Amino acid sequence: MGETMSVEQFLEDAAAVGVKTGALSGGFIARDTYLNIVKNYPAADYVGKQAFATDLGSQGRGAPVVSNGLNWRRLFSQADYAGVLKHLIIGGSGATYTQTGTTVTVTWTSHGLSAYEFNGASVYLVQNTGYLLSEWFTNFTYVDANTFTVTSAISQSTSGVLGTNTAETDIPVGFTFPSTPGFVEVGDLLSFSGLIRNKNSVNTKTAKLYIGANLVASSTLTTSNNWVSVGSPNIMSIGSGNYILVGGIGIQITPINTTAKATIQLSNATDWAAFIFNRASVATSS
Repeated sequence: MGETMSVEQFLEDAAAVGVKTGALSGGFIARDTYLNIVKNYPAADYVGKQAFATDLGSQGRGAPVVSNGLNWRRLFSQADYAGVLKHLIIGGSGATYTQTGTTVTVTWTSHGLSAYEFNGASVYLVQNTGYLLSEWFTNFTYVDANTFTVTSAISQSTSGVLGTNTAETDIPVGFTFPSTPGFVEVGDLLSFSGLIRNKNSVNTKTAKLYIGANLVASSTLTTSNNWVSVGSPNIMSIGSGNYILVGGIGIQITPINTTAKATIQLSNATDWAAFIFNRASVATSS
């Protein structure tokens, strides 16, 4: 009989020939949050080893990380935020509303919004008369060419006229890069992107992307009713949690300003525009 091979030796040999051993317990040294991996598994002790960070990756799927001897790094570039929810800003000119319970019914003649494209979206409404709150509402539902409903966070009975909105309005989604050592390092590239879609009219509608208070990207002042990409320049880390735009104008961003956000603005209150904050991602350099 030949010499018995230990489980450890089998897993090492299997990994050497490219066999995926995660399901056999040897693929990742741990499955935990990124912070716990950094805390409980010193990178210096696990050079070249992989762990699975359950809180990284797009839409909560998790992502593998590898130790380079100094920090735990993601194994490859991956989006940390990938948006699926559309957010609608409506100009509100001439629109009325009625709220019963949590359901708000908006009448806006020839609104141009479709069930196929916008059912389920969030919508920002501004109140002029009545007791409707000026805020983001959920669950856009197409009723007909002149009517749609949304859901309010509070229940009440009221009705009135919507106010007009041509102000730059924050989209209620964003992403903050963690400050955990190793998450972003010198040489990494950060990027942000989104999509804007709007009513077909001659008036401009603009989406903007910010990191902290710094404007890093703006959509073309589009009058098209197609989805248009909005993307930032690449941003390269210069160490100690500070970033500088590559190919930009040298905006420096401090560690307290690592949150990406988006805004949208209409130039005319007869229009609407929709935005998807698509992703904030890191391309790792080591």
